[in-house]
Amino acid sequence: MLFQASNFADVSSMWGIGFTIWNPATAPSKSVKLDIILNTKRLDEETFSIKPIGEKTIYSPEESIPEWVCKSVEYKWTPSIRLSSAVIHKKDDLGKNVEGSFGWMLNMSNSVYKNGTDVSLFSSRYSHNGAAGLPVLPANFRRVVALFIARKSIERTWINWQDEYLIPHASEPSSPLNAEYEQWVNDAIVYSLFNSKSNQSSLRQIDYKGKKWDIFNHFFFMSSKEMKEWADSSGFQEMYADCKAFGEDRFVYKTLEGLTLSDDARDVLETSRVIVRASMGMRKAWHQDHPELHLQAWDAGWAQLKPMLKVAYKDSYAGFVEAYKAFESRMRKGVYKFGFLK
Repeated sequence: MLFQASNFADVSSMWGIGFTIWNPATAPSKSVKLDIILNTKRLDEETFSIKPIGEKTIYSPEESIPEWVCKSVEYKWTPSIRLSSAVIHKKDDLGKNVEGSFGWMLNMSNSVYKNGTDVSLFSSRYSHNGAAGLPVLPANFRRVVALFIARKSIERTWINWQDEYLIPHASEPSSPLNAEYEQWVNDAIVYSLFNSKSNQSSLRQIDYKGKKWDIFNHFFFMSSKEMKEWADSSGFQEMYADCKAFGEDRFVYKTLEGLTLSDDARDVLETSRVIVRASMGMRKAWHQDHPELHLQAWDAGWAQLKPMLKVAYKDSYAGFVEAYKAFESRMRKGVYKFGFLK
């Protein structure tokens, strides 16, 4: 059986204890992967009786999901600025990212345990030495966003905290769930843009070791043409000039233009666009007061915009967050359905 550790005095409630009995005479060989079913129990503190909750499957992954995500990646390394947040870069050394990459996914461990703190998306290499991560390229983009939502939408409990992520069986073209899975991945692209750990950003003229660096946000979700028009009509000349200098539409915008989204994903995306448009009247002033946010970059990410939105567009932002949470709740079901977790 499996029970909550806090049934013992002064022990954390965030992890579980398994009670199992093993018979060495019937142990399988090391090559055999064995699913173990445990009964989950809880203590009724009023009657001091033990109540059943359900069942928990204990399993081991047969293959590495990070290797699956990067299966099509050719590792040719190139110098890269390293970011510790959307707008803060590491100043004492230079990192590396894969040639052709437009982002980085921080992906520590392979269990639910680290989902809350050590899973994030960036527009450049993450800063901490030794932090496990995955480059983001056109070739593996869909698998990156699928893994991102599989990790970020699942909350840690004492039952699931050590569950390991698996290669989703529904990703196989032969799976009867494949079409549904591919639609779910379409929607996962939208999810990846607005999570609290979506740190994709666009930064201009970072002065580092005698060289100026520009970082572009290929996760941006609106066209350069539209942003240029908004910059012009709002008198934000720095953004207008940025559109002229770096005006190629970004990867995610071009990708979304060719995809069908579910209703809730489309609503979240369109709501975000409405908020970006509405914020243009104040964006120039915010840039002048907060140059560290690089809001003159036409493709500035949601993480760069949030400080302004939370203050100046509080009600609109709160409504967006509620819609995003409802969207996340629906998407969370796919994590188990498609085989990322058991």
